[in-house]
This record gives sequence, C-alpha cells and structure tokens, in this order.
Amino acid sequence: MSFAPHVEKSCQSHPHKNCVVQGDIRLTFAQMEERANRLARALAEMGVKPGDRVAIFQTNCFQFPETMYAVGKVGGIFVNLNFRLRGEEVSYILNNSTPKVFIFGGRYVELVKGIRSNLPSIRNYIVIGQAGADMESYDSVLARQSPAPLASVPVKPDT
Repeated sequence: MSFAPHVEKSCQSHPHKNCVVQGDIRLTFAQMEERANRLARALAEMGVKPGDRVAIFQTNCFQFPETMYAVGKVGGIFVNLNFRLRGEEVSYILNNSTPKVFIFGGRYVELVKGIRSNLPSIRNYIVIGQAGADMESYDSVLARQSPAPLASVPVKPDT
C-alpha cells in the first residue's frame, strides 16, 4: 500500500494550508506537491521504477516529507537511514537495501565520499546542501523538472 494517493488528496483539498513547517520555512500543501512532483520526475528520469529503492540520510528537514512523497509517487520504496550512523554502518545498510538513488545532507558528504566505492547499486548521489564531486545538489535536481501534476503510480498490494 502506498500513502502517496492519500497525500495527493490532502494537497488537492487543502492547497493553501501549511503542510510543512521548519523554523522560518513554511510550505503549503500546493508548494509541497509541486516540489514532490519535481523530485518524482527527476527520480523517474534517473531510472527509479516501482519497487526500486531510494535512500535518505539526513536529520529532520523540510525536504524529508517531500522526498517520501516523491518516492511514493513513482512507486519506489523509501529507505531511511538513522542520522547517527557512521561509515561501515551506512555502507552495510545501503548494500543490503540496494537503492538506486541516495539523497543525503551536506554534513555527510565526506562520509559518503569515504564509502562511495563500496556502494555498487547507487547510480545517483543527491546532496541537500553543497554537493561534492560527481554529486548533484537537491535544489538543482528540482530546478530542472516541471512542477506540473504527476499522478502516483498505482502500487499492487502484497500477496
């Protein structure tokens, strides 16, 4: 079961209400929907298909719920890594979950650089903040995509 269609309904029913609040940042349901549409399009362009995994490694941030929503829109599986993990622990979890895309905070760029050669499944590295070499910034990934509505991929129930 995917939660994405339920979030879509909330975005349609309450577009001007606050959806996400982080300090001075306030995103309405409509704004969050647009950002999630952009990220979902980018993930699809990166080859994420239903059942593929996308990992996130970051402390609480406003990008977190929109990433969860975008992954759900493309039918992907969201893999959340605890922000306290380090090197070998991160590598172990990523190698067992085999994500195609890894989204992480700028505070982890050096850690990721240190384990990157041990992460064969990851095709795209997206940094929330300043991107390192051969990595993309989250904001630039979103900026390249259309905010137009994107329907969630139907997900078949487990049998």
